[in-house]
Amino acid sequence: MARTNHLSKEKRQSIITLRNEGQSVRKIANTLNVSPSAVVKTIKRYNETGSHEDHPRKGRPRVTSAAEDKFIRVTSLSNPFSFPTRKIQTLCHAP
Repeated sequence: MARTNHLSKEKRQSIITLRNEGQSVRKIANTLNVSPSAVVKTIKRYNETGSHEDHPRKGRPRVTSAAEDKFIRVTSLSNPFSFPTRKIQTLCHAP
């Protein structure tokens, strides 16, 4: 399946506003430079959920926390020439 660009929150909000003002799907699509199907899907989702916010997306859960990410970044920047295995040992507190 092809990856598509997601509409920004502002564009989704504009779609809902223009539709509530009575504009047609085609006119909204031309005005905002999006496809008519994107307009229809946005309106449908708004009618089902009552919101134009992003919905949660699937994906692999994070393995490291924000603090661990910061530690990795700081460690790497402080000694950029050390071996990655040594960095991993330091991170995991292995002997």
